[in-house]
Formats: sequence, structure tokens, C-alpha cells
Amino acid sequence: MDSASEVAPDLEEEGLSSELEEDEPSRGGLEEIVITATRRDASIQDVPISVSAISSDTILETGMTRFGELQQFVPNLQILPATDTRSTSIRIRGIGSTGTNAGIDPSVGVFIDGIYQGRAGMSVGDLLDIQRIEVLRGPQGTLFGKNTAAGAISITTKRPQYDFETFAEAKIGNYNLMEFRGSVNIPIVEDRVAGRFAGYKALRDGFSVNRFNNERVNDNNKYGIRAQLLWDVTDEFSMLVRGDFSEQNDTCCVSDIVTYEGTSLLGTNFDRLRREPYTGPPDQTNRRFLLDEFPIESELPLADPFDRKVGANVMPKNIVNVAGISLDTIWQPGQHTLRWLTAYRTYSSDSRFDGDFSVFDAIIAWTDVTYDQVSSELIWTSPSWERFEAQAGLYFFYSELHTVDLLAVQPFYIKRNFLMSWGGATIGIPPDGIVNTNDNKHEMLSVAGYTQGTYNLAEKWALTGGLRVTFERKEREVDSISSWKTGAAPVGGADIIGMSESREVTSPQFLAVLRYKPIEDVMIYTSFSTGFKSGGFNQVRVNNLPSEFDDELALNYELGTKTSWFDNRLQANITGFFTDYNDFQAQVFTGTSINVRNAGRLFSYGFESEFVALPFDSLQVGLNIGFNIAEYDSFIDAEATVEHQRVAATDYLDGLGQIDFNPVGVICGADPLNQLPDPEVVDCSADLTGRELDNAPQWNISAFASHHLDIPGTDAIWFNRADWAYNSNYFLAQDLEPNLHQPGYHLLNLRTCIRAESGLWELTFWVDNVLDTDWAVAGFDV
Repeated sequence: MDSASEVAPDLEEEGLSSELEEDEPSRGGLEEIVITATRRDASIQDVPISVSAISSDTILETGMTRFGELQQFVPNLQILPATDTRSTSIRIRGIGSTGTNAGIDPSVGVFIDGIYQGRAGMSVGDLLDIQRIEVLRGPQGTLFGKNTAAGAISITTKRPQYDFETFAEAKIGNYNLMEFRGSVNIPIVEDRVAGRFAGYKALRDGFSVNRFNNERVNDNNKYGIRAQLLWDVTDEFSMLVRGDFSEQNDTCCVSDIVTYEGTSLLGTNFDRLRREPYTGPPDQTNRRFLLDEFPIESELPLADPFDRKVGANVMPKNIVNVAGISLDTIWQPGQHTLRWLTAYRTYSSDSRFDGDFSVFDAIIAWTDVTYDQVSSELIWTSPSWERFEAQAGLYFFYSELHTVDLLAVQPFYIKRNFLMSWGGATIGIPPDGIVNTNDNKHEMLSVAGYTQGTYNLAEKWALTGGLRVTFERKEREVDSISSWKTGAAPVGGADIIGMSESREVTSPQFLAVLRYKPIEDVMIYTSFSTGFKSGGFNQVRVNNLPSEFDDELALNYELGTKTSWFDNRLQANITGFFTDYNDFQAQVFTGTSINVRNAGRLFSYGFESEFVALPFDSLQVGLNIGFNIAEYDSFIDAEATVEHQRVAATDYLDGLGQIDFNPVGVICGADPLNQLPDPEVVDCSADLTGRELDNAPQWNISAFASHHLDIPGTDAIWFNRADWAYNSNYFLAQDLEPNLHQPGYHLLNLRTCIRAESGLWELTFWVDNVLDTDWAVAGFDV
């Protein structure tokens, strides 16, 4: 069987929203976006890296409120949800990692107000009171505290100001969608102390119906608050304290079956068993589960992943809490700037889902995660001298991650003592089920020093160099208990496994950028940088994979240009890239967990281009194009499809004369009785050399058009915007299973609104996914 998660929402949404804001959105002329990607305020057109920026005005005009919506506006970016919030995968240029395996670090770092978020699930809340979002593509490290291998997303919230202002928004739509968010900025002591407070609440009914109880699942229920207090102690020294808390409590996320076709690792052909049920004695070599053993009345439900009907006999839950406090101090003696940013953040996730992804009452999966991190960064920034400018920093990061996960084979799955035989020995699966519990404690220490400087070689030439040295140490303690003892026959008692592991690494990273400005509004640049992601430990109990995986190293080359034309009425930016990953940390779903194994080598190459034009003062249009090919140059030990494994195991058994028994799960997984004559000769892996990376579409294209005009006789403005996005086809799983192939798809969102010219009020009508497109965002072999 194959299963795929539906996108949320992946159906037509419509409604209206009203907003109250004191400041007027910008009108007329292409907006100059000032970013801090180089730790200095600079126009995005002057920064020689591949970066996309979304301003607060764009967030307001597009109606963007969810973190995952970013991918519709940024080339070569994907944000993919899965069975719960912690499993979110963020990918840049096809490279990313999910949070399901606690042993792997994110490939794409998310920074909120400069603070690294150690788990992907910590950053998927609402976009609340945002000033700017920057998406930096390619390895980052010589200017960001925490090194990232594929890119970074930097989110900057609005700081307290010394003017009173308020913002309020209410949004309603179908599926009982209701969202409320607002903020207030309060000057407390004139030009010395100010506070800013913001909050949101978002509710939406589920867009799928569970067949078992007719209740809706895959809903949305979350809220969050943020408080900031700014104290400008003197004209040179300021302190900003931030605190935030958010909670998400959903019945999410239930996947749906794509197809029942094919053979499982248990040797079961469901279609054949429906026609020819096994009737032999239970003590014979019978490894096939019978459909009449399951609590379903007759035929299996139709495999239609987009009928909005799912089968989860275990109701899911997804409870996430994120909180933190930070102190941001800035001292500016003369023209130098010294910044100290320190923070504590905590994250917890309590998730449960139907582990067999089907109507069978077979498997239940549950995971409890608690995570705490402390970070501290000291940053020095020089003045912009005539010839030279520089930054340098010291970074400290420590985290503790505790996960308890349970995988249980339900007693209803086996109504009688289920027997298997191999080589004359008998394995009995207890009729009261099997419970596997894993208790993992991960500790991570990361210490780094970095520096970057730019030297103006001549009037039109500049050279930038950067260096970072990172030391990381990881420790893991694991205790695993299984109620099914597998080491001897007859079976009894329980397996208890305990181990401690540690690893450490010191790694340098480099950056070199050559920038050339032949004329004032044209910049050409080329760069070379290295990326690094330390290895870790697979969070598994028993598996044919090694528990430890190695460091991942990246070499990134870019050539790009940024240009402005016709008095800044047209901006055209394009970057070509080539990235060489060694020991790429590839992830695969093995049926019970997502595990990591190192591919030998991976290449990712392509380009990003962004065009925006203002043909008339009232009309603005834009086009973003991302092209990316990510393929393995060497990966000879990859996960194979179930069919590939079945054939390999069957050929092996035929050679032994064991033609009546097809224990694919034994031969391609574990050998509980250690009685296979020579399991090493069975090649159950696949060679993906020359094949594409999963979840990496070659093309993603987006375009927009926005238009406004004054309404005669009023002080109001009529504003319209259309956003279109396209993703080409890609595979959802590493083994490139054909049933988990997502064809290309289009999305279209429309908005129309009337707003006061003063910006005091706005009324918007909107429709998301006008084309009513269905697509899958995650897929598994189950």
C-alpha cells in the first residue's frame, strides 16, 4: 500500500477579511527592500547572494498568514507538512530534512529575530506582526550564528517604536475558518522606553471526514502571543527583551491510501487474498495476514486520496507548544556596533497517528518530544570605511532533546496466536499485541567563531572573504523495550536495549565573493562557499541501517546578476548555482520510522530568477522562476521499492528451495532467529546513481499582478491581486516508488479589496486555490 498526505488546505477556500491599520501601505514606484542578510542594512539589489525578500506590505497584500505559504512566492523553496507539525520538511534547491528523526539537524536554518530555531516544528506558527522575511539560498555560516547546509530563512518581527499604533485583522472563510490577529505599539517613556504586543488565534474545521466516526480531521486550532520591551538606555546603548508563547492543538494529520496494489514486506498480496484466501493450518509456514482477520466488514474502501474521506481507527492528535525569551543588546561606540543576542527557547510536541495509515486496526504510533535550547551570540560590525568593512562573531549553542516514541501492534491485528516458521523453529507473535518503546536523549553543543570582510579593490570591484570554524559534539542515550523477545524460541519476556553514543567534529567553512558593478544599477557577482551539517544517530531500535551517520559537506558555486532599469521600474535578478554534496544525509521512510543513510554524492544545479516591473503607477507585475536538478552522482545503498525487495528475497528463497515461504521482512530487515544461511548475499537495496532526489521538482514558477485605482468621489482605493504558482512533477519518496509520483500542478489565488487611502481600514474578499487543485505533499510506502 502507498499513502500520501493531503495538503492543508488543498481545496478551494473562500471568504472575506477586514483589517484596521494606522499606517498606509506603500504606493507608487518599486519598493526598495532593505535586508540584513549581510548583518548590515542594505538594499537587496546591492547584496551579492541569491536571496528573496518579502516585505510587510507584500504579506498584507497577499493575505499570507501561514509559514508554509512562503513557498508560493519564493523560487526553489518547498515547505512540506506530514503526519504532524514536527515532521515539517523545509527544502531549498531540493535539499531538506524532516524533523521526524530527532537525530538529524535541519538542512535549512530558520532564524526568528536572529535566533536559530533548532527544530523545524518551532517555526511553523502564524506569521505574526512581521516586518520582513528573507530567504537565503545556498550554504550559510560565515555571518549566521548557526551553520546551515542548504540555506536560511530569516524572519524579522516589527520592533517597538516611539509612536502609538495599532493593527487588527479578522478573517473568515469556508470550513468555518476564523482568524484574528492584532498588535499594539505603546510608547511608555518618550524616546526611551516602548512596548509592543501582538497575538493571534486561528481556527478551521477539518477538510477530511474520518470513515470510522464521521468526524472531521486535519483541522487547525492554534494561538500565539508575543511581547517586546525596548529600553534605549542611552543614545549608544539599547536593550530589547522579547517573550513569546504559541500553542497548536489539532486533530492532524491523517494520510490517505493511494493504492492497495503490490506486495508488502510481509509477503501479502491483498488483491490475491481477496480472491484466494489462505485456508491451511496455522502451524504451517503461513506469513500472510488474512483480510478476514481485520475488523472491516467486506471490501476495502476505495483508494481515492482526494475524496476527502480517510480511514483512521486511531484519532490523531498534534499538540505543540513553543515558547522563549531573549535579550538583544546593542552598543554603538562611535561608528562600531557590538551586539549581544542571547536566548532560551523550549519546544514540546505530543503527537499520535494511525501507524498503518489505513482502516486496519493494526498499528498505533505515538511520540512525545521535549526540547530546550540556549544560544548566545556576540557580533562586532565595523564602520563602512572607504575601502573596507568587516564583521566577526562568536556563537554558542546547546540543546537537550528528549523523545519517547511508541509503536504498538494492536491485539486486534492478530486475533489468534500468529505463527511463523523458519528452519524448523517457530516464532509466535503474542495475541495481546506488541509494544516497542524507545526513549532517546540527545545533547548537542555547538561553538563557533566566524568573520567576514569586504575589500573594495577598485571603484567597480569588491572582494568578500569569510571564514568560520565550528566545533560540535553530540551525545545520545537510548533505552528501548520491546514486549516481543526475538532472540530465542520459544518466545517470551521482553527485549531491552540500552546504549550510549557520542561523536564530535571540528569543521572550517569558507566564503569568497567577487562583485563587479559596471554601471550604477547593474551588479554581477560570483561566489564560492562551503557548507557543513554534522552527523548524528538514527533514532531506531532494530534496523539493517547503522545507528550512526556521517557529516555532510557541501561545495557551492554561484554566478549571478542584479539589475534595475528605467528609473527602477524594472528589476531583474538571476543566479545560477552548482552544489556538490559529499556524504549527503538521505532520509527514507522504512515503514515504521524515517531513517538516515549517507549517499556517496549528490549534485544540485540550476538557477533562480526574479523579475518585477511597474509598467504603470497603478500596476505591478512579477515573475519568479526556479529551475533545479538534484540527482545522485553516487548512491549504491539506497532504499528500494517494496517490489524490488520482494523480487530479491524471492530469488534468494528459490535458490534455497524455500518456495512456499516469502519472509521478505525477515530477509530484507532483521533475522530474529539468526538462521538465514547467508543473508549478506541478498541485495535488498537499490542503486540510485544518476537518479533524481525525491521531493525536488525541476521547475517552480510563480507570477503575480496587482492593480489599484482611486475610487472617484471617495478617499478609498480599489485593490486587486492575482497570484499563480506552478510546480513540476516529482517523487514523494526516496525509493522513487511509481505510485508516489506527484504530477505537476497549478495554483491560483485571487483577492480584491477596498481600503481607505489613509490606511485606516480595509475590506478584502479572497479565494485561494481557484482552480480547485488536488496534490500530495508527502508519501510513504506502508
